Amino acid sequence: MRSASRLLLIGRSVWLCLTAVLALAVASTPAVSAPVVAGFSVTVYATATDPMNMSFALDGALHIGRDNIGSGGDFGDAVKVSKIAAGGGTAQEFGESSIADPDSVLVDRHGLISGTIGSVLVGGGAGLYAINPDGSVHTVYTAAKVRGDIDDMQFDSTGRLLMISGQDQIKYSTGGDLEVLMSVSTSTPVSMAIDGANRIFLAGISGTVSIYDALGTLIQADFLTGLGPNPRIRFGGGGAFGTDLYVMDNAGDLFSVAADGTKTLFGSGFGAGTVMTAGSWIAFGPDGALYVAEFPNDRVLRIAALVSVPEPATLALVGAALIGMVTTRRRRPAAPSA
Repeated sequence: MRSASRLLLIGRSVWLCLTAVLALAVASTPAVSAPVVAGFSVTVYATATDPMNMSFALDGALHIGRDNIGSGGDFGDAVKVSKIAAGGGTAQEFGESSIADPDSVLVDRHGLISGTIGSVLVGGGAGLYAINPDGSVHTVYTAAKVRGDIDDMQFDSTGRLLMISGQDQIKYSTGGDLEVLMSVSTSTPVSMAIDGANRIFLAGISGTVSIYDALGTLIQADFLTGLGPNPRIRFGGGGAFGTDLYVMDNAGDLFSVAADGTKTLFGSGFGAGTVMTAGSWIAFGPDGALYVAEFPNDRVLRIAALVSVPEPATLALVGAALIGMVTTRRRRPAAPSA
C-alpha cells in the first residue's frame, strides 16, 4: 500500500510540475484574438507593420513584404521591408534604402538570381531588387523589363524563378534575362504555388484557382472557384499539415484542399481584407509550422500541432518504472573481492 501511495504521489508531483510549466508558457504568450484552428496552437510570433508576403532565410530569419496603404499611405510608396530574427519578436526594417511598393519577397538561397547567396529578392512596382545580407540594395530587373507590379514569386524544383508580373503574365528567370513563360488566360493572378511536379497553381483576383503545367499550358481553369477576391495559396510542407494546397481567402478563412479539389475549412477568424487589399498571407516555415501575416492586425501568427501531455496515470507508470530500476540496482549483490 505504501508503494502504491508513493507512486501516485510521484505521478501527481510530476503532473503538477508539467502543469506549472505549461501555465507559464501560456502566460508568456501574447493573447491571440479570433483565429481558431482545431487541434493546433495559434500564437503571436511577431509584430510587423503592414505585413504581406513572407520568406524564410537559411538562418531562420523571416523577411516580410510591405504595403504602405496599411499605414495611411499609397500603394506605390517606397518603404523598407521587414525582418524578424529567428524565434520571433518585433520586426526591424531591412535594407539600406526603401523600395517602391515592396509587396513580394523571396529569399534567393543559392544566389542564382541575385548573385549573392541568401539575398532577399524584393518585387514591387518599379522592378525586381535584391537586398544582400549586408543590407546593400541593387536592381536585378528594371521596371521596363518587369513591366508591371510583381505580386508573387516562387522557385520551382529546378531553381527557376517564376513571378506574377503585370499584363497578366508569368515570367521566369534562371539567372540570365527575364523571359515571358505565358500569358494567363484565366483570372488575373494574385498568388502562386508550385507543386512537386512543377505544376503552377494560380489564384485569381476573381476567386478562382487554375492549374498550368511547367511550360505554361493550361491544365484546369476551374480547380477551385468561389473563393472571393485576392485568395492566397501555398502548398503544405509535410508533417502535421501534409502536402495539400492551403488557401487563405479574403474573409479570413483558411482551407486545405486535397489533390482532387476537395476543400476543407482548416481555420477561421484571421485578419480579413477588402476588395482592394488582401487580409492575410501564408507561408510554411522550416520548423514545419504555418505562419500567417495578418495585414490589418500588424502581426504574424504561428500555427503548430499541439504537443500531447501525458495523463497522470501514464506519469505514475513512468515513475514506477524508474523506481523499479533504482530498486533493482540497489539489490544487486556486490562483486566478490579479489
